Amino acid sequence: MRDDLFAIIKKARDMGFSQIQIATNGIKIAQNPQYAKDLMDAGVCTLYLHFDGVTRQTNPLIKISKKVIEHCRKANLGIVLVPTIINGRNDHEVGDIIRFAADNVDVIRGINYQPVAFTGAASADNVARERVTIPDLAERIEEQTGGIIKKDYFYPVPVCCHSPT
Repeated sequence: MRDDLFAIIKKARDMGFSQIQIATNGIKIAQNPQYAKDLMDAGVCTLYLHFDGVTRQTNPLIKISKKVIEHCRKANLGIVLVPTIINGRNDHEVGDIIRFAADNVDVIRGINYQPVAFTGAASADNVARERVTIPDLAERIEEQTGGIIKKDYFYPVPVCCHSPT
């Protein structure tokens, strides 16, 4: 949405940042195939693409997402799918998202599932009804992939701390 996005990306690259990602819903990239190439040329390594599911019901932007994938494929720009998982809305498609990514493995580098976060005005009813935990997600992935990807394959990301001297 910024007119100076390419200049910011180039500046970050000039400053020494080696990994530059852009989070996007993909609309601008879907409308203009050259935009993906321009992002790549400016120094973007990966698109962090909002992608809540593989059907129109769970992902109203699915047609746009597919265009983004094609444009990024041509530009050789990798994508990480970023689905926000909500119990009862799209949690039944976590396995299908994996299969979709596998079908497009030449351009999709990974999936970053994000269980819905409740902040601010969320009611206790919303939390109880829509909450998905990481263990819930791992169980659904195992179930929906027929055990090909097991919940035991998942483990917490280690955290490193620098202690003050």
